[in-house]
Amino acid sequence: AAAMGPCRRSFRESFGAHRPVCGGACLLAHTGWENLTPVSLFLIIVPACCWFYFLAAQVSDRVTPVLPVLLAFNTATTLGLLFITMLTEPGILRTVTYEEYGDENPDVPVRIVSHVLLDGREYELAQFRAKFSRFTENCIENFDHYCPWVGNAVGKRNYRYFVLFLTSSLTLAALVAASCTAYLIERTEEEGFSFVTAMEKSVAATVLAVYGFCMLFSLLGLCGFHLKAIASNMTTNEILKGAYASSEVNPHDQGCRRNCWAFLCAPIPRSRVALSHPDSPLLQDDAHPIEPSSDARHSSLSRHSDDAMHDALEAV
Repeated sequence: AAAMGPCRRSFRESFGAHRPVCGGACLLAHTGWENLTPVSLFLIIVPACCWFYFLAAQVSDRVTPVLPVLLAFNTATTLGLLFITMLTEPGILRTVTYEEYGDENPDVPVRIVSHVLLDGREYELAQFRAKFSRFTENCIENFDHYCPWVGNAVGKRNYRYFVLFLTSSLTLAALVAASCTAYLIERTEEEGFSFVTAMEKSVAATVLAVYGFCMLFSLLGLCGFHLKAIASNMTTNEILKGAYASSEVNPHDQGCRRNCWAFLCAPIPRSRVALSHPDSPLLQDDAHPIEPSSDARHSSLSRHSDDAMHDALEAV
């Protein structure tokens, strides 16, 4: 409710690659070939349909009638979380870009600098753990990464949904693999086949079992990575960049228990770009506005500039 309430008809303009959909209730990132959501839908729906078409009745008779119900519920949950992650505004921040010039050559910019712009005041990106996503052409608060499988950047407002989507996908893969394996074992014991013979006579179960185990082991490592990140309150971007070396304390780490509690139970923050938002900074205690440098000039580049500008900003 906290996530959906402020989003109802809240978006009337585009933000980079994010465009209003559903009458302005949410934002959808138009990232072209970088959006692999159709592939995700295929990998979820097609195996589930094959399982129900070829195996549901037999698994229900030979193993347990509970499995079809569990798998149907898990499939629906996984699809729902995929769409929620894809359509939730990830934490877009308005920014202002400057070109900084030196004294030696006042006509050639030394570097390009971007600041978060809230309530008419400017703040460092680091105060919001923010980073530009070149795929969505937006600055994202608590930027984790861009995930092509959900077609959206993952940030402060949809990270929980993303991890729940991973967990649900992992559970679905485990159910498919376990149910098919149990069916093959049960058929081996009842009909006196060897396990290899049962696999040959039940091609659908064999193919789905192999698919399920492949997905299971792929998702296990990914889920483990994010569980570790949650426990230490770090983003994927911070981990990959080595933001907090062994000699530097992570200022966001409140201990494993509090970090996990905040991830699971903290309310989803209101969108900073929604119309219902009063455009108030809503900052942490340690966030303070900054004054632009006297050597900085407003860049002619807009806050929704092209990939070349974002690459330059990431290199700064």
